[in-house]
Amino acid sequence: MDETPQQRFIRMTQESIASEELVCHYLESKHGFGFYLVSHELQKVGKDSGWHVPDIHSHKNPKTTIEVKEDLMCEKTGNLAIEEHCLQRLKAWSVAHKKPNMFLAYINHRDFRVDFFKCGHDVDYLRKELEWLCVFRPDCKETQGGDSGLKLWIIPLNVARSMQSNITSSIMGELDQISFAIISKKKLSRRNNG
Repeated sequence: MDETPQQRFIRMTQESIASEELVCHYLESKHGFGFYLVSHELQKVGKDSGWHVPDIHSHKNPKTTIEVKEDLMCEKTGNLAIEEHCLQRLKAWSVAHKKPNMFLAYINHRDFRVDFFKCGHDVDYLRKELEWLCVFRPDCKETQGGDSGLKLWIIPLNVARSMQSNITSSIMGELDQISFAIISKKKLSRRNNG
């Protein structure tokens, strides 16, 4: 039996909690900017308004928000899939709420590291770079797919880590990345086995 949209939302909300908590805990313990998780009720209200409310906000820097994504298929493909519709809804929310410092935190299931991308919604920095890569690199592509059959950018993990919008090295050192990956694999890999 197919899931209803409400059942799917509840399932995805429950599945996302571990990755959101992991990224939020790392950021708060390492950087101490008052990072906290937004309630899923507030995210549901945002969804009903056509927005995508980012998962992590900051008390000390209220203009900064972070959306956490988990790419399970990266384990098999070696690629990150970034959904255009998600970026559009994040931008709509950030513009409406005057939160210009928007970031994506992508945890992949290949090496279980997290990569941070600067969205730059005022100039669509991430979006422009993804589009450029898909025009000039044969290993990058735009396609239809994902949860809703909408436009995706498929970017090899090694290419994603060399993007100008990837700011991971300014947030995490190599030792932190390795430690995060070890913990992430223990907490998140169980979903691939079930």
